[in-house]
Amino acid sequence: MLLEEEVDKDEELLRKTLATHLELCYLDLNGPQYSTARERELSKETPFDPSQGVLAPRIVDITNVYIERLDLTRAETKSLFLKHNGRHLSGLNLPLSMDDGWNELEPNLIFKHG
Repeated sequence: MLLEEEVDKDEELLRKTLATHLELCYLDLNGPQYSTARERELSKETPFDPSQGVLAPRIVDITNVYIERLDLTRAETKSLFLKHNGRHLSGLNLPLSMDDGWNELEPNLIFKHG
């Protein structure tokens, strides 16, 4: 509860928290496979399978709350999604491109305007 109060009072922290939630959504859409490296090696399984990607409804709900609190437009949210994920996830070589990830996530997001 205290962290939530701190986030409410600090716009930069709120923006960082939103970016983290957008990252989680993008990772979820890529279908992370929760097996060990050894299990993947034996089964030839890849660490991500977008066909298994599922958005967690609660994470999307919280993401929408942060978008509303920051009063962000669709374009501003997309820019944050691309900038943050480009900086933090580029080394993972995820199978779902960031543009495709945004296109799958965006219909689940709620914007007051633009």
